[in-house]
Amino acid sequence: MAAGYPNGDPADAGGLAVAIMDILDEDEGIPGEYPDPPANLTERAELIDPMAVWDRLEQWIVYRWGERTATWITEGGGWFVPRLKPAELAKAERWNGRDWIEVQPDPAPMGLMLNGGTHRLTYTVGTDDTPPDTLLLAYSRLAEYWAEAKADAGITSITDGDYAMTRSANAIARALQYSGAADLLRAYRQ
Repeated sequence: MAAGYPNGDPADAGGLAVAIMDILDEDEGIPGEYPDPPANLTERAELIDPMAVWDRLEQWIVYRWGERTATWITEGGGWFVPRLKPAELAKAERWNGRDWIEVQPDPAPMGLMLNGGTHRLTYTVGTDDTPPDTLLLAYSRLAEYWAEAKADAGITSITDGDYAMTRSANAIARALQYSGAADLLRAYRQ
């Protein structure tokens, strides 16, 4: 008798879909162009490479601005929903033991239903739309924080007359949190 199934038969799952899918690989490309930085940056913040700022913001969220290709390789069957948004399926392929063969997977409410095997799913992710004001404010906070913190990165204590400040040696690594940008990005994390 198979555990977890009525009557011990997986085919008689009583309306329950049971599937296990592993994501073996995820490869996200770099967009051809990131959106322009906000216009209100200080001179020092403008000197920071915009690609570095966008890249750090994107590490924290699932939404993408600037279209690019993302490919997932999956093993097993079940419901696949790409973790990056917005995402549009460009090509679905199944490994037949020798070659990738293009297939048309069944649609699911928010993604695809894969029927087992190894699949390579290629999506176009991201949008060329103007980022919302909240995202641009997060960009601004992160860039301004980096611009100010870079001069004394690694210093844990600064004293200037009556003014003294202690900062973690991890100040640059925690810039998203310390700058307040991470709080602004919560809606884009999912």
